[in-house]
Amino acid sequence: MSDYKLTVYADPTGPVGHFSVGITGPGINMPISGKYMRDANTKTTIKSPFGVSGKIGDDSGRMDNDEVVKREFPLTRNQAEKAASFLKKARENPGEYELFGKNCVDLVQETMNAAGVETTVDQAFSNKELDRMGEDSFYGAGDEAQRRGLIIELEKDHEADPNDETRGVGPHADKGEEPKVQSNEVSEAPVGVGLGAEAARNAAEDAETNASQSAAGDATADAMPVSARAKAMAIVASGKNGHGTDQGGAGSDLEDLMLKPVDDLTEDEAKALGQWSWKLPSNDPKRLEVEERRRDFYVRNYGDKPSKLDETGRMAEPEPVRDVPQKPKGLATPNGELVSDALKRFAGNLARPVADDGETTVVKALQSGLSMLGDVLKVDGVAGPKTKVALKRTVARHGAGRAEEAFGIGRFRNFAETERNTGGSASGLKQTVEKEVQPLFGAGRPKVAAETLQESLNDLGAKAARERNKPAPEPLKVDGDIGPKTTDAFRSALAENGPEKLTKSYTSMLGFSD
Repeated sequence: MSDYKLTVYADPTGPVGHFSVGITGPGINMPISGKYMRDANTKTTIKSPFGVSGKIGDDSGRMDNDEVVKREFPLTRNQAEKAASFLKKARENPGEYELFGKNCVDLVQETMNAAGVETTVDQAFSNKELDRMGEDSFYGAGDEAQRRGLIIELEKDHEADPNDETRGVGPHADKGEEPKVQSNEVSEAPVGVGLGAEAARNAAEDAETNASQSAAGDATADAMPVSARAKAMAIVASGKNGHGTDQGGAGSDLEDLMLKPVDDLTEDEAKALGQWSWKLPSNDPKRLEVEERRRDFYVRNYGDKPSKLDETGRMAEPEPVRDVPQKPKGLATPNGELVSDALKRFAGNLARPVADDGETTVVKALQSGLSMLGDVLKVDGVAGPKTKVALKRTVARHGAGRAEEAFGIGRFRNFAETERNTGGSASGLKQTVEKEVQPLFGAGRPKVAAETLQESLNDLGAKAARERNKPAPEPLKVDGDIGPKTTDAFRSALAENGPEKLTKSYTSMLGFSD
């Protein structure tokens, strides 16, 4: 047996749990290590899941806990030295801590990669063990380990299929570097994976409050399998390069900077736009949009009058005509909610459908719905960058409710597509309307989804009759009861118009689109 080994530790205690890693063997003197946010005394909040200073802590003291589960991997001396060297460098330069992408799971996984261990953190533990890692909150370390494992598998698929939608988009899609811009400090630390003791206590309070507020609408969230919760989060949250960094600052994703109100942009963020513009190809239409946004920023803050000259004839430093924001703001929805919060809630609503129907079916519905409401996406069931950006853009511009509308309409559209392709009896029409569309409306309008469908079918039937110069069919009674007559009318309209036209008519009458 080898004298050298890598050990992964899973500590389920606390609201989210924590992963650590250790390297042992002759000549190796490396403490058990875990990644944390640097300031463990900062009050944590679910509203700040991205980009704070990180640190690598000594987790040796946590191993006294009887609940800690460990997995050991034998190493050669060379492998152990490589892993120890990686951990040493990580301790010297820990970088930032992020809930999605730079956390305790990533530290462990990257150490395993450095050692040449060909497995992922989630594969090292059973689903039952992972499910305990964060059982006191909707999203914990076990869920993040599952999500990271899914992303690693997707990255393998990228290499095999470069035309897949999961392939990166933007100026660093071909492994280019992101703009070299200094990130700003943020005022709040995140709730996330691997919190320190004091921060964990604060996070527990936040998690308890959050859970009590959402219990009525998501009473079964804690009962979700860890894999379903992780897959739901993976649908909305991106991987390494993140279309989810809405904390603000010069390090923000380009989409974030383009979605923020110009009045909210800081000087550093305007400079970051310039860096993005430089990275984009000269013939990319996005570059013109970025440049126009930069111009809007400077005109808004410095005016558009000719520059003044100093006594030497040189151009003087321009004076702002308004107070330019100094502190970056997180990307928010129209009602002021951080987009990260809205996406997390939306992921919670996707967990049950993922568990019941599978990730691919859920993603296809989301893609169909987003396409129906304005974004043109390939409906392939793969939650790649284009799908994630479209979802984030929808939430940022219209709020989480719009994403819910997209998903409900997408489920209806995919039901129609399946019925058309299989020649089905549409026997599931009533359930689809009541389960997928009706929840988008308040309790005060209990049959509006079914009534609107009947109105839409009447309208389509009358239009088809006029086009063929035939008498209009007897209209359905608009009573909100989907029975045999409504089902037959649905099948006729589907055969006449196809799933997309039928759904567009329904969507328009529901008030979800023009």
